[in-house]
Amino acid sequence: MTIDLERLRRQYDEYVDTFRIDGKLPPMMALKREHTAFVVANAKAIAAGEGMEPAVAEVCEAAALLHDTGRYEQLRRYNTFRDSDSVDHAVFSHDIVRSKGWLDGCQCADAILKAVLYHNRRDLPDGLDPMTSAAANCTRDADKLDIFRVLERQLEVTDWRRDCTAFWNLPTTAKPNPQVIDAIREGRPVDYQHIKSLADFVLIQVGWIRSGLHFGVTRRLADERGHLAFRRRFLAEITEGDPTVDELCRAAPLGEITLDDVASELRRGNRVLLLVRHAERPKIDGEDPTFGETLPVTEEGWRTSVFFGERLKEFAGDVQFLASPLRRTCMTAAGIAEGMGLGRMEIPTDPLIGNGTFYFADQHEVFEMFRDGQFFRHLFEYMAKGTQRGFREIHEASDMLEEWLMGKFTARLGIFATHDLHDAAYLCARGVKRVWTVEGWVRFLDAAAIILGQDGTKRYALVRSGLSNGTVGVRTA
Repeated sequence: MTIDLERLRRQYDEYVDTFRIDGKLPPMMALKREHTAFVVANAKAIAAGEGMEPAVAEVCEAAALLHDTGRYEQLRRYNTFRDSDSVDHAVFSHDIVRSKGWLDGCQCADAILKAVLYHNRRDLPDGLDPMTSAAANCTRDADKLDIFRVLERQLEVTDWRRDCTAFWNLPTTAKPNPQVIDAIREGRPVDYQHIKSLADFVLIQVGWIRSGLHFGVTRRLADERGHLAFRRRFLAEITEGDPTVDELCRAAPLGEITLDDVASELRRGNRVLLLVRHAERPKIDGEDPTFGETLPVTEEGWRTSVFFGERLKEFAGDVQFLASPLRRTCMTAAGIAEGMGLGRMEIPTDPLIGNGTFYFADQHEVFEMFRDGQFFRHLFEYMAKGTQRGFREIHEASDMLEEWLMGKFTARLGIFATHDLHDAAYLCARGVKRVWTVEGWVRFLDAAAIILGQDGTKRYALVRSGLSNGTVGVRTA
């Protein structure tokens, strides 16, 4: 039995009508009903934009409709929507929907109920089937999109500097907690215990927009609706233009994408090859002609490598690994594999994405430039002019690299662990980023992406993983 969405909507509406007083819903319940309508519309837009199968799209719509079913009884019984002062509203919603029997006989009932149950979780449990995972993530994204809208409306109609009651009594003019800023900068989930002010709550939503939305369509909708721009303006007012906070609120430049965008490309049936710069390592001795061949990744580098893999775990069934022979690239690839649930793999290696690169014409001459302490200056000149002593012409080398890569790449997703030179030079030659600076340099675990469309198209992008701000060695902060 498939989902009878019309009947389900009718049953839901009849249930909500039982909370009416003199024919009207109490104001807070009316707002919750409005929120649900927006979440349903968002879920339908996401499912359509991601090209989901009709059966999966129906499950997403049903889960979005039912996700906050428990909110009405929560408010009537406890006079609050705060879960910490009452009940977990997702669990409450799940139990009410199941007890009502609205999904009895529906083949997709389990997927819908689990999507409702998990919609407010920071992370989904492992082992969900594809339909349940899609429905849960679609509902979570659709819910977040409307939470953005609700907060913006609340800030616009409230004298928030004087009245904090609408914002859970959080101090409304206090500066952000540095722990929240650090978590968002590094792409980590924020520990809710660190929320000490309204600015922290708004920054959490900045974190969602940067790295907490599951689908590329959701990110595009958030961008089109100006949600990040609104938060940037609001936080600038609270923080008096703090440049650190402002940087977090900047939209990704043209040609830059996130790991969520990579996942969206893969879900659409495209293939993606990632030339991933290795994770954080100790600084290289300027007298080492092997460019730190035996240096490992740091403890932080290993942790973030595993987290990188966790972000792409759903594609573990069709992934290919390759690394340069240097220890740090092998460890990075192994950490990503472990994060994808593949264990500590033996990673195949090839020097052509290491010190044997197509870009070096004379490795000894390149090392001499490295020894003089001006290696970045020489690299920037190479990117700008396309030529540099010790290097092959940049477009010729990039063409050779791409031809070699396409001969190696056979899976749906490729994780080829390499070095910043390969990423920067290749993206420069492909026109993605023609001007490099120290501030905008390829960071640890950023990547150059080659996106191969089902229609034979080929696109290029810089993937900002958001997992590190480091570029040349261990962090000092």
